Amino acid sequence: MRSPQADCEVKAWLDAQSEAFRGLLGLEVLEWRGREMALDQDETERPLWRLPNVEVLQLDRLEAIGAETSICVTTIQNDDHFGLKLQAPWLADWQSGFDLSVPVDASPFLDDPKSIFRDVRLPQLPIGKIEDVSVRLSEEGGDIGTVTLLIGNAVVSMKAAEVYPGFDGSITIVDLDESILVQVDGAHPDDQIAGPHV
Repeated sequence: MRSPQADCEVKAWLDAQSEAFRGLLGLEVLEWRGREMALDQDETERPLWRLPNVEVLQLDRLEAIGAETSICVTTIQNDDHFGLKLQAPWLADWQSGFDLSVPVDASPFLDDPKSIFRDVRLPQLPIGKIEDVSVRLSEEGGDIGTVTLLIGNAVVSMKAAEVYPGFDGSITIVDLDESILVQVDGAHPDDQIAGPHV
């Protein structure tokens, strides 16, 4: 059980993060990039990036590149759960290990075909001005569980969760876990029209 002071600190952090996510309103997104995490591996330990009936893109981080500023969404651990975290130039902890100047083509995972991570450009996500932002806290109130962005007429959803494949072919999605699950209009971004949604 946390102390009252710790609860106040968590609330202050959540308020600041929620406000920072809402501060994305009006940001013009020119490009999306991310560090994708494989959903599973095949019998030769090669990564599987798509699975039947799994309608999410699983990322370790998601970057929105703008003309004048860029942001990075990651997750942060809070006891047994994880929530979404925004890293942006207007937040004090911006310099926390994510260098958005490193090109995707210089990814440290390029030479490892069995790596479950890959740095990717994400042209399947809509670009343009962020016209609305919604932030939803977890039921426990200690984490940012979901953030949705409206860009044109497309809804980009980011959720702190992770996909767990079973040996029998079943799929379990665990909420408030350490990955970011992304959808566009409720489906896998690859199934949407690439480029601007107007």
